[in-house]
Amino acid sequence: MASWRLPLTAALALMFLLTGYALDLELTPRSVWSRIGEKAVLSCRAKDCPSPTIKWTVGFDRPIGEVSNQGSVSTLTIDPVTVQNEQMYRCTAKCEGKTKWKDVTLNVYSLPEAVTLETVGSLQVGRKGAVKCVVPDVYPVDLTVEWLNETGVMNTQRVNEYTREKKNLTVTYEFTPELRHSGQNLVCRIRLRNEELQVEGTLTLNIHYPPRKINISAEPSLTVRRGQNASLTCTADGNPPVRIVWSKSSADGWSVIAENQTAYQFLPTRIENSGTYRCEAKNELGKIATEVEFCVQGRPSDTRLSVTPSAVREGDNVTISCTTHANPPAHLVLRRNSTSGWMELKSENGIFSISAVQPDDGGCYLCEASNDLGRQIIHTELNVQYLHKTLSISAKPSLTVREGQNASLTCTADSSSPVTIVWSKLSAEGWSVIAEDQAALQLSQARIENSGIYRCEAKNELGKIATEVEFHVEGRPSDTRLSVTPSAVWEGDNVTISCTTHSNPPAYLVLKRNLTSGWMELKSENGIFSISAVQLDDGGWYQCEASNDLGMQIIHTELNVQERDVVAEAKSPVGIIAPAFIGAAVGSVGLVLSGLYYVYRRINLKNSYQMSNDIL
Repeated sequence: MASWRLPLTAALALMFLLTGYALDLELTPRSVWSRIGEKAVLSCRAKDCPSPTIKWTVGFDRPIGEVSNQGSVSTLTIDPVTVQNEQMYRCTAKCEGKTKWKDVTLNVYSLPEAVTLETVGSLQVGRKGAVKCVVPDVYPVDLTVEWLNETGVMNTQRVNEYTREKKNLTVTYEFTPELRHSGQNLVCRIRLRNEELQVEGTLTLNIHYPPRKINISAEPSLTVRRGQNASLTCTADGNPPVRIVWSKSSADGWSVIAENQTAYQFLPTRIENSGTYRCEAKNELGKIATEVEFCVQGRPSDTRLSVTPSAVREGDNVTISCTTHANPPAHLVLRRNSTSGWMELKSENGIFSISAVQPDDGGCYLCEASNDLGRQIIHTELNVQYLHKTLSISAKPSLTVREGQNASLTCTADSSSPVTIVWSKLSAEGWSVIAEDQAALQLSQARIENSGIYRCEAKNELGKIATEVEFHVEGRPSDTRLSVTPSAVWEGDNVTISCTTHSNPPAYLVLKRNLTSGWMELKSENGIFSISAVQLDDGGWYQCEASNDLGMQIIHTELNVQERDVVAEAKSPVGIIAPAFIGAAVGSVGLVLSGLYYVYRRINLKNSYQMSNDIL
């Protein structure tokens, strides 16, 4: 609202007639509304009195403002106007002993140039919503709020609140939006006590509503010929704007094929584009959907004749199936080429099955797909493969060799297709793969540990077959070891003397001890001899004799038993040696005591060693 200002004049008419006329005053304006911050002027004029005495008061006090007297006219100027200036002002005139006064009320107000309207949240059709009108710096808070639309006043509110300062005011209007309100202008008009003092603001209503009026149109139509360009267009009304989702029906249900696009294009159309399409329009308030049937017509194309499984071997169950793309649907005929010509097969929906296929079932097959618009013929070949179940392992020079010889194991498979060879060896944990993709397994300078059971496995896409052999590497005992546990032996320990060797056939192990009368055989088991609570007398030389039909190996070791003596002495304070003890220790083996000490006397302090003697 444009700023405005009320002119203010005051007239004081003081008429004093010596012949008996009364004093009269003229005060202008009689009712004053002045905007805070602007200037207010009050004028008082005394009539028929050439030299009156005029003064301005508020009650018994002098008013705030500037007074100017010129003849019979007195002007009161208040600049700028504040809330404190909202008073009743009195103009008093005296003339020839007579006095007269008149009062005027100065009304102070504050209104913004415009008010602001905004919604509280979003406005939705059928749900109660609210719009608020924000009025900054208003005074006095004694006003009428009118809510108007294009048809007139929708609601009127009265606001009255006592305050002695400007205030930011927010007025809320609640209503239930209808769809017809969308796009209309809503006006908030503020009126002060003086009906001429008003300000207003406008808000264009944005009413939210769920999708409606959905429709699918087809270009050029819902039935087209294969190869044409076509499109489906979906339209729907909603606020917020709707999001379009396209789906197509399949055997597994609806599958989303496009989102956020109004038009779904077919460039160009194919037979498989035929089907039921759904357009779903949705926003956060709801969703709506519609469906159409789209049809693409064409003669049979992309006809395929397939064999399952892809690699066929004798005895398999085989399916020969024909598929095509055609609309109207094609009639499918399967045939097999025989010596008498093409023989029609008893197929169903383009499918022909063979149980336990034989090599004779192999050959050429065809499928003829036809409808009113044309036909297409396709051929395929059925190859029946078979696996010869013969697999052998040959050894060179033989399956039994002497240690150190070179040897090889060769695996030979008879099959119509190439095979992959995998070599494995049996161990305590089971079969372990030792070589792949090689027919011959080389054993250079064969060792005893190469002995064992070997497996050759031949496999391809038709299956797998395996065979096994036992390979022997013979040798006299070697790497014979004679050990003492624990490694450091003290008098009273439990001691184990054990002998190990490598040989094939397995070696016979004999443990012996060297006495003054010669070597005495010990009662050992599997090359192991145990001594409980060993004594010094058990020390000395021991021997292991490992032998088989191919030779012998003898190895020696020495058992050193150490004696332990315990000497207990009185505990002396750390760092302090008693003089009496020092005197007693002179000339003897010097012992430094700190707490309790143990003195060990080693018997036979030689390092143990082994002697080996190979007997061929």
